[in-house]
Amino acid sequence: VDYAALVDALGMWCLERRAGTVRIAPSVLTEPPSTWPPAAGGRAWETSDQDYFTIVMDLDRPLDDLRKALKQKWRNQLNAGQRKELEIEVDDSPVAVARFAPLYDAIVTRKGFASVLGPDFYDRVQPAAVESDRPTAIFARHEGEDVAGVVVWLRSGTATYILGASTEASMPLKASYLLQWAAIERAHARGCRHYDLGGIDPEGNPGVYHFKSGMGGREVRTPPVIERASSRVVGSGLKTLERFYRKRRAARTDQVVGGDEPSGAS
Repeated sequence: VDYAALVDALGMWCLERRAGTVRIAPSVLTEPPSTWPPAAGGRAWETSDQDYFTIVMDLDRPLDDLRKALKQKWRNQLNAGQRKELEIEVDDSPVAVARFAPLYDAIVTRKGFASVLGPDFYDRVQPAAVESDRPTAIFARHEGEDVAGVVVWLRSGTATYILGASTEASMPLKASYLLQWAAIERAHARGCRHYDLGGIDPEGNPGVYHFKSGMGGREVRTPPVIERASSRVVGSGLKTLERFYRKRRAARTDQVVGGDEPSGAS
């Protein structure tokens, strides 16, 4: 596949149909073209200030080897969690994300932060996707109640951590460790070769970074996202709206810092 031609064709499609803005993020798992952004046949691509920094685990080895690759402290926490009275339940049903939403909403209310795409978005995706391509929710249950959960997407040989939420009651139970290990087991069983841990921010969110870095993966940063608007007015208007959204979101954000286990959404 001629990657540059494919990217440019998407841009031309946007221009021809006056279809707003097209944004393209380079794959986290493949080398980008030597020229980025690719040369454009029409209006030039703009480079945004967004890139993607994450940790990727390579799953193409036995589970025992993956467990040994966990950092010692992380593995100790997992071992401790497996001795607790927690039940892990995988939910692939069309209502799995809807079931996860109350956990997420509670932590957003308590901590005052959220992901750009929350459960409401993935809840719309879930019923429309074919069964093999639905986001999967995994829950930690204690005394008959969901106390923590994660949403992962297993598709095209890659698992991606989408959302996570935990209650304060789940913290001493080490639920986050058990949920991530359950996600690894699920992805491995489905033949996924990689597990993308869903982004990291070492400076802005060191607690979550510390937790994810304990899982033995490798840090990966993509080149910037590129974009092309159907008109300058559309492009300028969209950026204005996004700046407003980011400022509003930053004003209500109480970012979680410190600690070995992420408390809440990530």
